[in-house]
Amino acid sequence: MKIRKLGIYIIFSLLFLSISQTTHAVLPTKKTFCLDAVVCNTNPCSGEGVKGHRVRLSTRTDAKLLPNKQAYIIACTAGDGASLPICTTGNSLNQVPATTSDLDTLPELYGQDNIVAMNALGWGYKFEGLYGADGKTSPNGPGKPANPVMVKSNGEIDILEWQDSTTNGKSRLWQALFLVDPSEGIGATGAGVKQNDLDFDSAGRACVKISWDPWGRVFDSQTLEPVSGAKVSLLYKDTDNIFKELFGLSSTTKNNGKYEIVVEDGEYKLVINPPSLQIATDPATIHSSYVKAYYNLYTGAPIIQAGAIQHRDVAVKTPPPGIVTPLEYNYFIESGSIGMTISGTVTHPLSIVSINTVKSSDIKYDQSGNEITSPPPPYHRKGVATTTADKNGNFSLLINQVNLERTKDYQEVVYDVDITKANLTGGPVTKNESNNFIGVVSKFIFSLFRPVYGATIKANFRIPSIPTYLSGYAYDSVGKPIPNATVGLYLTFSKAPSHIVQADANGFFRVTSNNIPNMPFVIKYTTPTGQVVTTSTSQFIAQNHQTNVENKTSPFEYRDQNNTIITPPIVKPTVVSGGSNSKSGTMPGGTTSTNPISSSGNKANSNPAVTQTLIVLVLLILLLGGVGIGVMLYMKNKTPQTGTF
Repeated sequence: MKIRKLGIYIIFSLLFLSISQTTHAVLPTKKTFCLDAVVCNTNPCSGEGVKGHRVRLSTRTDAKLLPNKQAYIIACTAGDGASLPICTTGNSLNQVPATTSDLDTLPELYGQDNIVAMNALGWGYKFEGLYGADGKTSPNGPGKPANPVMVKSNGEIDILEWQDSTTNGKSRLWQALFLVDPSEGIGATGAGVKQNDLDFDSAGRACVKISWDPWGRVFDSQTLEPVSGAKVSLLYKDTDNIFKELFGLSSTTKNNGKYEIVVEDGEYKLVINPPSLQIATDPATIHSSYVKAYYNLYTGAPIIQAGAIQHRDVAVKTPPPGIVTPLEYNYFIESGSIGMTISGTVTHPLSIVSINTVKSSDIKYDQSGNEITSPPPPYHRKGVATTTADKNGNFSLLINQVNLERTKDYQEVVYDVDITKANLTGGPVTKNESNNFIGVVSKFIFSLFRPVYGATIKANFRIPSIPTYLSGYAYDSVGKPIPNATVGLYLTFSKAPSHIVQADANGFFRVTSNNIPNMPFVIKYTTPTGQVVTTSTSQFIAQNHQTNVENKTSPFEYRDQNNTIITPPIVKPTVVSGGSNSKSGTMPGGTTSTNPISSSGNKANSNPAVTQTLIVLVLLILLLGGVGIGVMLYMKNKTPQTGTF
């Protein structure tokens, strides 16, 4: 009887243990590796012809993947101020129209449809296919789902092709995403990846970003401002040597002035509408500074395309003169062992881009973990790096967060980015027809309601800090430690965690560098009773600053999965020049800033429009004074004279 009871007890104990383990199953950690990407715009990637919105993907030579594992191929689209970057696996079946993204919704991936999320922001994202090297069929075989793919034993994937599009010309980057059991130890075996090495975004290298090269840009011939709302159409030369307009060969510019039309080889001409936009085909009628930002100007001559997509910038005469287009941008934020990279594209060429920091202790939050921004807090912002966007508006900045200021009272963190539009012509443009007094006054009155070229135009966006090591306590909304909290790291576009760790009975936890995402994320604490507290990375750094000082740890140091400090390559705060026509990344040929911007984060900017306004005001005063004197003299002459005859 005792043996029977003992057997029953053992069976129930094992059953309970099995249920307990099933209930508290360890969620996989998401690990991403950058892929190399080349645009299929110069030569056919696979025999399918030139594809303006298609890239060929391959394994980077300096970043092998996890061998013999399944990898999800993802594309990340740049944020634009309204949202941080968002990634997607595309549709699970490459031949099905991307009305949904089935893989995105999996609980172990993102837990939500990120294509829907992007389009809710007005990005107009359309996934068109993930193909094998033939550019036609799924990499896993005809009729089979394209994602995930299998990594070979040498740490490489077969050649892939990805095609997608957005309506607003956003930049992209591509990664291979792995779901790894935390108990395995990422990088335990395989080509080029060694145990205990810093397995952090493929050795911390920033991914290649691609902005689809535009067919060209439409700009004001005198102010050199990009022109929005211009409909660019192509006339195709047929077999009878007659240029005819074909349906679908048109594109309407947005605030960046860019138009994109991908066509087959042939001979073409450009037409611009509305008719009020007249193409300036003679370079002598275009402001001479156009060479700073524009190239391959359209002269009216036929455009011959044979293989590579042809680029033509188009200068137009625009009424009324001197109106600027709004400053817009899109960007990526990445973190790795070489530092934190902020890169993207701005609508206006040669714009000045600057990064500012603040003290983490200065940032204030409400009980929901949201930053308090109204009224604007009196932050003491400090400029730490600046660069100039290239001719296409691409920029890239690299910051080594290890070098940010740290005292016993606070930790300096990156906070926001300033963008200042470049004044390409050096001042307001005055056209001949407006040189008379009436023209100047008209321009002044008009400028009271709309921005005039020459005014300083700026934009600003907030960027989250991305720590590379987490060590501290999980705090609730009132600042008390949460014992035994479940700590989850969530990418800002995901409802599923990238990594999960358990805090101890005091609420203390740590996450080593190999388990921290390389893109912006938030921290969510789940109490034993199921309550969830969301904390930003900057808030975590501020809350645990004293703990880090006492333990001699830093949120920006690099520790492997054994919590051993790793010394990454030393990178001074560097300014990296903008990318080439199609790619941008961490380019070694970048320039270093020797003149940091002022403590407020902005340089003093002279404003030619102010000078013009003062001149006009003085002229108005003189005019009114002259009119007054004239009226007095006229009335005096009209007064009847009296006297003796």
